[in-house]
Amino acid sequence: MQNNRSQRPQKTGKNHQGSTNTPRKAPTGGKSQGGAWATGNAGKPGKPNGRPAGYHSSAKPGAKGRPTEARTSDGQRPARPSKAWNAPGNHPPKPWERNENGGRPARPARPPLPKGAPRSMQPKVIPGKPGGAAWGHSVPPSRSRLEELLVKHGVTVPATVLDKVWQYHQILRRNNGDLDLTRLIGFETIVQRHYADCLILHKLMKGRWPSPLVDIGTGAGFPGMMIKMASPATEIILSEPRNVRVDYLNNTIQEMGLKDISVFGHKFTSKSFQTPVRGVITRAFEPIGKTLPRLQYSLGVGGLAMFMKGPGVDEELSAPLPSNYKLVRDERYRIPATTLDRAFVVFERTA
Repeated sequence: MQNNRSQRPQKTGKNHQGSTNTPRKAPTGGKSQGGAWATGNAGKPGKPNGRPAGYHSSAKPGAKGRPTEARTSDGQRPARPSKAWNAPGNHPPKPWERNENGGRPARPARPPLPKGAPRSMQPKVIPGKPGGAAWGHSVPPSRSRLEELLVKHGVTVPATVLDKVWQYHQILRRNNGDLDLTRLIGFETIVQRHYADCLILHKLMKGRWPSPLVDIGTGAGFPGMMIKMASPATEIILSEPRNVRVDYLNNTIQEMGLKDISVFGHKFTSKSFQTPVRGVITRAFEPIGKTLPRLQYSLGVGGLAMFMKGPGVDEELSAPLPSNYKLVRDERYRIPATTLDRAFVVFERTA
C-alpha cells in the first residue's frame, strides 16, 4: 500500500500556548542548512534521514536543539572541574569532611549551659576519664553507683544484700537482650523502677514477711527476688507461667546460691496452685478483685494478700471484692527523688 502521508494536507490550529501552528514543509533534497543528513529515517517521504549535522551546535543563528560545550582550539572538550569531595574551591568544608591530614576536624566546644539546664545536659565527673567529665547519664554501672542510687531513692541495705543485688543486676543485663526480661534499659531507670521500688517494701514491712510467700506474676523476679535478698529467712515461691522466664529464674537462683526459693512454672489459678502459704504478693499484675479468688485453696485464714499498686488503685478498691477479706493497710507514698506515686495495699483473709 502506497504511503500517501506526504500528500495529506497539513493541519493548522492552536497549540497549547494559544499560538497558530503553521504548516510544516517537507525538506527538499538530501541536504540541510547544517550539512548532510544522517541515516535513520531513510525512505520515508517528508521525514529527514536522521538529525542534521550541527543539531547540537549553537554556532549558527536559529539552530535548534541543545547547544554543545565550547571546544578548545584543537577540537577537544575543555577539562571539567573536579568533583572530588576534597577538591579545593569546590564548596565550603563540611563538619564531616576530613582535613588535609586525613583526620576529622575537631568538634566545636559545647556552649555554656544555662543554670536551669536539665540533668541530661549537665556533665558528670568520671574518675580516670580523659577530660574528667561525660555528658548525660553516662556514669558506668558499678556497685558503688548502685549503692548511691539506692540511698538516693530511700533504700539502705547491708553490704551483703547490696552484693546480691549487684550480682543479680549483672545476670539480668547479661540475659535481657535474648530473653526480653525487662523493657527498661538505663541503669538508673532499672535501679529506680525495679530495685528501689521493691526493696522499699522491706522497710515498710519492718523486715517481717509472712512465710511461705508466693509472688504471683513475678516476671524477672520482681519483687520476689528482691525480698529474698533482703530477707534470706523468708521462704519464697516465684509464680511465672512463661517457660523462658522460668528457666531464667531457676538458673539465676542456682548461680546466686539462694536457698528456700522455688519457681512455680504454671498459670496461677485456684485449682493449679493449692500449696498452703501465709502470704501473697503481686506487682501490677491484675485488678485486686481478680486475684483474691485465685487464693481460695492456698492462702489460709489470717494470711495476707499484698498488692503493689499505683495511684489508680482507688478504682479497684471501690469495686466489689470477696467478703472473706478485709482491708488492713492502705499506705500511699512516693519513691524519694522521683515523681513515682505508689500504693501498698494489704488484705487479710478472715474466713
